[in-house]
Amino acid sequence: MTEVLPVCRRSINIPDVIEKPERELHKAEFLNHIREAFRHDERIDPEQVMRAVFRLLSRRVSAGEISDVKQLLPAALRHLWPATT
Repeated sequence: MTEVLPVCRRSINIPDVIEKPERELHKAEFLNHIREAFRHDERIDPEQVMRAVFRLLSRRVSAGEISDVKQLLPAALRHLWPATT
């Protein structure tokens, strides 16, 4: 997981969700980080970008690590992860 997240964070400049933040990050704030990273492309939907990143992580990272990360996310963001099968 530590090998994958820095690349994703560097690519879209998302906040570090691995460490517990001082306050809960709201969904809108989280997605605004993505919107700002793609501010020159109006076609980008930040929620679709985040879902794509979560899908990629789900394919590359163990289910146990994904579960740990999901528990650190605010409840409003957890639903963006793909359903596990």
